[in-house]
Formats: sequence, C-alpha cells, structure tokens
Amino acid sequence: MSPEQTDNVRELSSGVRCVFSPNMSVGMNIMFRITQEVARILGTDYDVEILEAHHRMKKDSPSGTAVRLGELIAKSTGRDFDRVGVYGKKRMVGERTKEEIGMQVIRAEILLEITWSSSGGWW
Repeated sequence: MSPEQTDNVRELSSGVRCVFSPNMSVGMNIMFRITQEVARILGTDYDVEILEAHHRMKKDSPSGTAVRLGELIAKSTGRDFDRVGVYGKKRMVGERTKEEIGMQVIRAEILLEITWSSSGGWW
C-alpha cells in the first residue's frame, strides 16, 4: 500500500475497531514484536539485511511483511526507513552505508522464508 492509502485506512478506521497489519499470522506478529526488542538491544552498531524468499507467483516485492520488519528495525534504532531502506543490488553499487537497511528478494519453488540478519559490533 502507498503511504496515502495507509493514511486513508487509518482515517477511515479511526471511529471503528480495525485490525491493520501486513500479516495476520500470530507467529509473524510475535516476530514483529521480538524484532523491535532485538533491534533496540543491538542498536546501530550492527548492519541489517533482510532477505525474503517466496514462491515464484508472489506478486508484490518486497512483501508487506518484509517491509514492516524493515520499518520496525528502523524505528527501533532511530532511523527513517523511507530514507535508509535499500532495495536490491545491481552492478557495482559500492558499499552500503552503516545506517542503511538492505532489502533483498528471491523467488523460487518455496512457500515463504524471511530472514533478517545483523552483523557487526565485535570487529
């Protein structure tokens, strides 16, 4: 959804009960919560890369779930995801800055896999 569409949903639902999430799975919503805690604990000394794998017929890329993970990590570490989210790599693009959050997508004959990794701080 575009930011304008999201704002429209928030406005329309302000007077009614509404559950609004990129993923309604209980497990993913627990992961959203845990992701925020881990990101807060690790802070900005670590690089973040989100890699998701979906079946080849998935229509959106990256998925709303992967984007939400990036948004939560950015918010938990004081970053603006719209500014630091970096989508895909092609050709020689140079080093990613320390504050950027990499977003990579692959499509294959699988159901779903989303991985976020963080490295750094110890070297």
